[in-house]
Amino acid sequence: MNINAFLRLLRQHLPLLILLPILTAATAWFTTRNEPKVFKSESTLYTGLASGYSLTSDKQAAFGDRSASAFDNLLTTLYSKETMLQVGVNLLADHLRLQQPDSLVLGSVSFRKLQTEIPLSLRYQLPINGDVEPLRAALDSLSKSQTNNPVKDLLLTSETYYSVRHLTETLKGTARKATNDILLMEYTADDPAVAQNTLRYAISVLNQRYSLFKTSETNSVVGYYEGKLAAAKEKLDQAEVNLKAFNVRHNVLDFDAESKNVAASQEALSREYSQEQMRRDAAKASIDMLDKRTAMVIPNALSIWNMIVCRTYFQSSIPDELVEAAELDGCSDLQTIWHVVLPLSAPIIAVIGLFYAVGHWNSYFNALIYLTSANLYPLQIILRNILVLHQMDATMI
Repeated sequence: MNINAFLRLLRQHLPLLILLPILTAATAWFTTRNEPKVFKSESTLYTGLASGYSLTSDKQAAFGDRSASAFDNLLTTLYSKETMLQVGVNLLADHLRLQQPDSLVLGSVSFRKLQTEIPLSLRYQLPINGDVEPLRAALDSLSKSQTNNPVKDLLLTSETYYSVRHLTETLKGTARKATNDILLMEYTADDPAVAQNTLRYAISVLNQRYSLFKTSETNSVVGYYEGKLAAAKEKLDQAEVNLKAFNVRHNVLDFDAESKNVAASQEALSREYSQEQMRRDAAKASIDMLDKRTAMVIPNALSIWNMIVCRTYFQSSIPDELVEAAELDGCSDLQTIWHVVLPLSAPIIAVIGLFYAVGHWNSYFNALIYLTSANLYPLQIILRNILVLHQMDATMI
């Protein structure tokens, strides 16, 4: 067959070649359109605790594989009713806390189905808001109640994600292969978030329960040594008490401890003495300032308001170019102030002088507080005595 014959044959059967794949695809879609989607979640769990292997196990001469029955115990713990019930309770608690479907927790179809399973009256009685632990405790209590309730039916007898029977049938644990310490776990569901979270809770609950079983095996030994340790500590405490009583009774001094106490007391006393001496010197300096003219000068020597006014004047009225020109001419800082700044500051000097003159003319209260000798009274006190007290002493003049 040459190429022309092949092309002619292809043109004759072209409709059939196009329609047959389309018909096949349509038939496959029509027959499988209502098939439920199944999602599988897998995880591997290291079980070194079960086999007893550690970093030093290969250095032990008599080390052997002691995990023949350990894996059976591990799988028995996984498939126990208490483990499955705890997994269902944790999963149901997360789903009941949802206010709307969440693709990471529960899909929309399963969310609507759960709304019908748990009546609204029961939801109001459950601690859904807040921490999840009270909700899990309430669900666990309802599952173990003597009377029937929706939560108990959902966790024990239903065909939902939360029932013990459904979890036992769909949650699979495969024992290790050869001599490795890996446990393969898998779970299938029609909701991807449920598949993932169920396996996560199964691993968490299995770790908790198996660790509890393993630690309970050594509780008696640990308790024995804890009791011996407590008794030894009690004897040591009693011996210390007796030794202290002997020292007190026979006036025995611990020279190291006493020397430390004396040094600490001396240091504290020296520090306290220095602080009191500083307070005394400060008080004495303040008292020495009384009834002197310096008491009238020093407290009012600088006014913050006047300083701000001067600073604002210097920044806004004296150009920086004049200062730079003076520096270029070789003036020092003092020469710049004397020859440039002060000649331009006559207005602010006059204003500040007027402020101080008016302030001191009207001020009599400081003199009334700090001065006690009549010969040191300023004119304001004399005028006050004339106006307020209506009397005048010749010694004031």
